[in-house]
Amino acid sequence: MRQSYLLIASLVAILAAAPMRADETSDRLRHALTLARDGSMDEAVAAIPDAAALDRGNLSALQNLVQALTEQRPSAAAHLLAAMRRLDPDAMRPRANLESLWAANPSLDGLLMEDLPGYPIDAETTTVGGATIVTISPKPFVNYTPPIEPTSGMPYPLLVSAYVLKAGTLALRFTVHCADRVDPARARQVGRFLVALSDLTDPVLGAEIRAVYPVPVWISAEGAAGARQWRGAIHIEAANTPRSDIEWVRELTHEWGHAALPGIDGFTQPEAWANGDLGERLFLPLMDKSGRLSAWAPGVEAAPYAARYFVPLVTAFSRSGPDPRLLADKGRKGYEHFLGAALYVDGAYGRRILLEALDGAGGGSARDFLTSLSRVLAVRTAVEIRRGGAVGPLPICIPRSGRYILDGRAVRQLGRAVKSPITLSAGWTMIEWDGVLTVRRAEVRGAQSSRRGR
Repeated sequence: MRQSYLLIASLVAILAAAPMRADETSDRLRHALTLARDGSMDEAVAAIPDAAALDRGNLSALQNLVQALTEQRPSAAAHLLAAMRRLDPDAMRPRANLESLWAANPSLDGLLMEDLPGYPIDAETTTVGGATIVTISPKPFVNYTPPIEPTSGMPYPLLVSAYVLKAGTLALRFTVHCADRVDPARARQVGRFLVALSDLTDPVLGAEIRAVYPVPVWISAEGAAGARQWRGAIHIEAANTPRSDIEWVRELTHEWGHAALPGIDGFTQPEAWANGDLGERLFLPLMDKSGRLSAWAPGVEAAPYAARYFVPLVTAFSRSGPDPRLLADKGRKGYEHFLGAALYVDGAYGRRILLEALDGAGGGSARDFLTSLSRVLAVRTAVEIRRGGAVGPLPICIPRSGRYILDGRAVRQLGRAVKSPITLSAGWTMIEWDGVLTVRRAEVRGAQSSRRGR
């Protein structure tokens, strides 16, 4: 996908080139065709001349180049066919070629916005939270073969491809496949929201993201209302069953948590993996703050959800830190204790430290997550901890026993002022402070931090 994206980006650069002579244009087309026939596809795409230099006299050469590129570089071939249609709107061959190309490649990556009107598609464009999102479905006359949904073995005939505009090209993020009787508008709504969500979380997740684009989404009209993630795909069931808007966005954000976040496993209730519920609690507030919940529908708010499902978990963990009994519990209490720990780490230590700790746990248990957190903190010479709006003492993680400098306003332990350096044992200890607390190992005082927290 990235290769296709870069190739089409190179075409965008070519479009801005200085005008060239007609003979130079013909030479470039012949050179591109030779490269393509020799199997040098990247070089062939880079050799394509400026579209502004093309004229009707180049149509035959363009058709030859399209034939050479279609199998291995269908997005580039589609771009050339769109240029041919602009040069000769009444020509039937480019139109037929595009229909055939789309039938074989119904979810092309790296499309250009200016080419969309020439394609056999229905496209809708939405701008939300600074992101330009395009959902595309083939025209009804495009004779493409519906894919088979892997769990039911049934064909899913409706397709919506969901894109985000990046550097002038459309990057394919989700392919939404729907069974009969699923409302096409619902398919577009799902694709649009997932693109808005993933585009917001990609920079946050960085190297820790687990999802591989494009992510398949399968929507059925049957079954019990709900959603699940299986083998890299998101499955939504009973799509026609009424749900509130907040329930829809919760379900989708939950499944994106499963697809994108490193997981913590081993629970028996409410489900084995906790990264879905963690994704809800991490990403819904982000979507709300950015205004991107409107990608689903206007007026959707996450504040009531946060008050019910987020705040109590963080509050419970912040009162005492890890509880050995709850860390060993594989049921709902242990599950919620892990969520509280992860959300507390996110707020106090920052999302980068949280993600590194999740990734380092290797899909293990809640206890593995806290062990991983200690390792993440141990390689930092200084860490900043924020208390948010909490009152009273809060738990801080000491990765190894030793002497530490606690740098902050009104730092207290057991109600007494702390004079640094202080000897602390490995584990968690309750500390009270105002504002931001910087925890630094005393033995490296004065040295520049090689990796600062957050």
